[in-house]
Amino acid sequence: MAGMEICNDAVMVKVFDDTKVNFQLVADGTPDGRWLTRRKRLIEASADILGDVPYLGIYYYSLPTIYESLTVRKGGEPRPFFDAKAGELPELLDDADLDMYPCLHFLAHKRVAAPWRIERWYTLVGPYMIFECQQYFERPAGEEKSPLRAWERIISELHQVVDVAAWGTDRDMELHSVIRGRPRH
Repeated sequence: MAGMEICNDAVMVKVFDDTKVNFQLVADGTPDGRWLTRRKRLIEASADILGDVPYLGIYYYSLPTIYESLTVRKGGEPRPFFDAKAGELPELLDDADLDMYPCLHFLAHKRVAAPWRIERWYTLVGPYMIFECQQYFERPAGEEKSPLRAWERIISELHQVVDVAAWGTDRDMELHSVIRGRPRH
């Protein structure tokens, strides 16, 4: 399956339709030819990631992240029922400026049983790849549902930052993850 790729002066990222992703370092404007991954695919976190909160799962990449944040909320409610961050966002990365950098965007949705939609962005800023994922799905509302609202929308927003240059050159990195670092129940 063919993929789409983006490149800057430090990193090349190739993303495939089936969610798999590959990385190469770039030297003198040319990818070095050595893939850092074997097509890592999005995986679904186990349901206990949010503790006692009933949720079907979070899609994420199992990559060496230096920063990760996850927010989950119900549609129509301003406050999230889960909000966690791990690591420090590098100074080079400013959310307000991310739109100026090369980016790939994917959208997938289905309308069977519970409607579901996932949007994914892959942005390159210097040696960093920023993966942003927004997932929406609807499920039957809980026991306290009103007759006017039989369904509730759950919205998750995940941000993962990978220092691809440090990873590719085997430099020591302090890794942080909200998802993989949580204790299992």
